[in-house]
Amino acid sequence: MDRVLLVGASGFVGRHVRERLRAVPGVELVVSGRSLGPARLDLAATALPELSGLLADVRPTAVVNCAGVIHGPAAELVAGNVTGVARLVRAMGDAVPGARLVQVGSAAEYGAHAVPVREDAECRPLGEYGLTKLAGTELVRAAARDGQDAVVLRLFNPIGPGAPVTSVTGRLIAGLRAGGELRLGGTGDVRDFVDVRDAADAIVAAALAPGRLPPVLNLGTGRGVTVRELVTVMIEVADWRGHVVLDDDGGSALPWSCADVAAIRAVLGWQAGTGLRDSLADAWGVAG
Repeated sequence: MDRVLLVGASGFVGRHVRERLRAVPGVELVVSGRSLGPARLDLAATALPELSGLLADVRPTAVVNCAGVIHGPAAELVAGNVTGVARLVRAMGDAVPGARLVQVGSAAEYGAHAVPVREDAECRPLGEYGLTKLAGTELVRAAARDGQDAVVLRLFNPIGPGAPVTSVTGRLIAGLRAGGELRLGGTGDVRDFVDVRDAADAIVAAALAPGRLPPVLNLGTGRGVTVRELVTVMIEVADWRGHVVLDDDGGSALPWSCADVAAIRAVLGWQAGTGLRDSLADAWGVAG
């Protein structure tokens, strides 16, 4: 039987990974998250001996890390996205050296590119979030080079049910619910929007796949969509009749971001299957 420890199980992505893992026959799931009662685990605040002890007790065959910090001061980003990952890598090497680590990375590590990016593309993150996520990825890559079974799935723009208000779709849904005038900027930007449930399927597949995996795999759809198109579809789904003001004054620092997904298709046999409209309709229905 596979035993999977899921860290960050209470977050947007983690909740869907948790649901997927619970449905897999032959998998024992151990969940951990900041808001999960006795199973709380904060990688940034948990000392290495305590973390190693927890891993030795659980004895997972795989650890999936969906935890991380998206917004906040630089110190919090470093603690959540770098220090926490460093502790997890070290603790796994000490306590469960044969277990696989699946680390959820971010498209923000790549920065701006004008073509779909492959895993070997130059990383030039534009802000502190992308920089800290890249540092976490490099820690996992270093562990993989040293023989640890570890992979980073660089997640592009997750959408779908339960999207947080800090995300593009979360802010859009909140604006539509509020009614009145909706003012939007950056709608010419192109993003690779992937349904969070499809992303969860890929993460589960990576955790349970036989044999070693490449150290980094892109997790997206391979299709670039403008934010304007996403807004248009969301308004149609919501049957919203308010006034929209597009405030696109000047260029964005990140005008284009899309994944090349050939590697993850070849390695895991996975590809996104949920269309944009279905994903947004389900997100709107949950929010309602």
